[in-house]
Amino acid sequence: MPEIIDISVPLVPEMPVWPGNTGVRIVPLRRMATGDKNNLSGLDCGLHTGTHVDAPWHFGPVVEGKPAKRIDEVPLEWCYGDGVLLDFAHKRPYDPITVIDPMKELDRIGDSLKPRDIVLFYTGHYDRHYGKPEWLINYSGFTEEAAAYLLEEKRIKNWGADTPSPDAPGNLAYPVHRVTRRTEIPHMENLYNLHLLAGRRFTFYGFPLKIRGGSGSPIRAVAMMD
Repeated sequence: MPEIIDISVPLVPEMPVWPGNTGVRIVPLRRMATGDKNNLSGLDCGLHTGTHVDAPWHFGPVVEGKPAKRIDEVPLEWCYGDGVLLDFAHKRPYDPITVIDPMKELDRIGDSLKPRDIVLFYTGHYDRHYGKPEWLINYSGFTEEAAAYLLEEKRIKNWGADTPSPDAPGNLAYPVHRVTRRTEIPHMENLYNLHLLAGRRFTFYGFPLKIRGGSGSPIRAVAMMD
C-alpha cells in the first residue's frame, strides 16, 4: 500500500490568518445532542486560509492581454503530479531563497528538476513559529529571480512552501506573486509536515474547491509515497 502523508494544516477558529483575511468560524447549525435529527456545521473563512492555493487572478485581472485564470479555471492537472522536496530549514528568517539555492540543494540530494514537476520547499517556519506572532514576519521568502528560474526556466507546474507567502516579509510590491501571475503557474502557502518528505520523490495531490470566480481556495494537500 502507498504511504499517504498529510501536508495540510487543520482549519480551526484560533488559527493565524493573513491580514485582511477573515478568521475561521465553524458554526454548529444542528446537533443531535440537542434533539436535532443530524449533526450539521457551517464554515466561514477566507479563500486564502490555511493550506491553500492562489489563482493567477489573485494578483491581477489580465495576463498577456487575456483574463487571468480564477480558481475554478485552473487546470486540475496542475494540482497533482511528480513532486520533489527541497530542504531550506537552515535558512534564517529574512534570509532570502535566491536563484542559486535550489541548484545547490538539487545537487546535494542528487536530483534535478523536470518540466512539469511540483516543487515543495521546507523552511522549518511552521515548526518554529506557527501560532505565534512571528508567523507572519519571521520567514524566508524567495527572490523574484529565483521564482523566474523555477517557473520560466525550469518550467515547473506548481510549487509551495511552509510559509504564509512566497514573497519576502514586508515586501508589499509582491514580486514573486507577480511572477506567478505572469506565468499563470499557481503557488501554495502554509504547507505542513514537509520534513517527512526530505530526500524523497512523491506524487503530490492538492485540489482546490470549485469556487466560481474565486481568488484561491483551501486545499487538502497530500504526498503519496510508493
